Amino acid sequence: MLVYAAYASVVLHVALGSFVGSGNPVTLMVLATSMTALISLHLIAGFRGVSRDRALDDNLVAGG
Repeated sequence: MLVYAAYASVVLHVALGSFVGSGNPVTLMVLATSMTALISLHLIAGFRGVSRDRALDDNLVAGG
């Protein structure tokens, strides 16, 4: 799971370097929006996966 932190560090390094170089606030808004969308999608997928895993575990324990 640390690969996500490493990837985020590289992306932030490059994107923030681009923002500092251009000074355009649109770059920062695009970065913030895309990171929010990516993190949200990962969290949604994770929560759905956990609930599905729990349902499967309950079925196995119940003998279904």
